[in-house]
Amino acid sequence: MTRSTTDNNNMTGGGRAIHREQTTDGPRDESPPTWVKVEDRTSPGGRRARTSHPAQRPPWSQRFKLREDYRGRLPPWLSRFTGYREPGRAPPYDPTAPFAWLARLPLKVEVALCATVGSFVSILLVESISATSTDFRNLFHSPLIIASFGATAVLIYGAIESPLAQPRAVIGGQVISAILGVAITRLFALDSSYIPALDNQAFHYGTFINGALSMSVALLAMFLTSTLHPPGGATALIAATSIEAARMSWSYIALILVSTLLMVAWALIINNIGRRRYPIYWWSPERTFVIDDAPATREDEEIALGTGRDSVLRRAEDGGRTAEALAEERLEGHGGSPEQIQRALSRASRDSRAYERGRKGGLEK
Repeated sequence: MTRSTTDNNNMTGGGRAIHREQTTDGPRDESPPTWVKVEDRTSPGGRRARTSHPAQRPPWSQRFKLREDYRGRLPPWLSRFTGYREPGRAPPYDPTAPFAWLARLPLKVEVALCATVGSFVSILLVESISATSTDFRNLFHSPLIIASFGATAVLIYGAIESPLAQPRAVIGGQVISAILGVAITRLFALDSSYIPALDNQAFHYGTFINGALSMSVALLAMFLTSTLHPPGGATALIAATSIEAARMSWSYIALILVSTLLMVAWALIINNIGRRRYPIYWWSPERTFVIDDAPATREDEEIALGTGRDSVLRRAEDGGRTAEALAEERLEGHGGSPEQIQRALSRASRDSRAYERGRKGGLEK
């Protein structure tokens, strides 16, 4: 069923008549229609009028998206470790039952404790790949560890709200950088003197150029694929300038992939046992796998990342920067309950908004 409307503005004196048709069947689209020219008609005044119809959105944009976030149907103990939290819940969250004692600690102490334990165990896990009797050590003679994973550990255990620490950036940035670093190094290694020259005993044009080239190309690729992860630059640089990595050749990529997946898997565990949440998102802060009109399931942190603001949890950790953080610290010092903390954060947020409105008003005057 369609409804036709005609805009009769300025019809007098041979004005232009605009004829539009809108579909009334099905759910109503609140977005402003986009008009496309279909045909010309002659108005009563003798002039030709433009006939337009709203352009339909391409159906493929929603075809492969889900109606809901199905992580919510998993058992709570499992969905929690995928980064899922129930809609309407705000950080800091309740810790898991075996670690309920973490709620008695100040949030900054909990973050420091989990980050320290998380990074310590993760480096041990990555070292175990090459330190124990595996093919990486026995066949490929891999180094004990790739140094760039130290920087990755700082991000995914200590700055988990950063876009640079989300799984897409960590896995994509590390693997893409490793692939490009190895591929470019293989081209330079066509010169048989390249790999021996990596000991830097004499000047060699290949070793001089390849490190900078591999790192910069990896950075460009991370930009283009939205997988920016600073340690990835070091991964590409190591592939180009380390004798051990250069001799590993393509197996270097496998070592990077296995190590990265192992670190992310451990991060899903250690970062979700307490009041934090990881990952904030898997692919993008915008809706990616769920259709746009589905019930909202994103938390305020995701919106904050999408708009470039600091996340709620990060502001709470960094005491002294905001009214929310000050309220959090006051309550943490007295062992405030999560409900008390949430009420205090709400009051502080309202105060901050009122202050900003007053400040903007003063600047306008």
